[in-house]
Amino acid sequence: MERDHSPETVPVVEIFHKLTDAWIRGDLTTLDRHYHDKIIGLEPEPPYRLLGKEKVLREYGKFLESGGRIEFLRSRDIKVEMFGDTALLTYFFQTRRMLPGGRGREFSGKETLLFVRQESLWKLAHWHYSIDPPAVKDGRAETWGGGYGPPGVARAWGPGHRKRSS
Repeated sequence: MERDHSPETVPVVEIFHKLTDAWIRGDLTTLDRHYHDKIIGLEPEPPYRLLGKEKVLREYGKFLESGGRIEFLRSRDIKVEMFGDTALLTYFFQTRRMLPGGRGREFSGKETLLFVRQESLWKLAHWHYSIDPPAVKDGRAETWGGGYGPPGVARAWGPGHRKRSS
């Protein structure tokens, strides 16, 4: 867990990490428990907007069943702002996903997550993420680790990222 989180925000950050692990493991039961019934997701790629827990879980289940998976998801600079029973969490990420058909995709971006406290449990009610364009220097894409690689490919992963276990 990152430092500098107040006692009030620690439970939200813990749920965020629990969700991250569930996304990587493909654990739909944990996602179901921590998603709000009226969850809304906005993404930069189709289907762009997902409405409701049933639809969100169905779409992620189809992704997993077709061979897709998250290889790892690394987060940094996690910030949480509290608004009573609502928490807004923002962070930057780097991830590698295996797409259906066995093609891998690595990218970085930023995400906003909105949590609401419901019966003393924090539930994810909304997410919105965007993908960063690759930074290019001398025809090569800059990676998070400060090194450079082929255009559009981020390869330098530092310690502390969450990995899919075999």
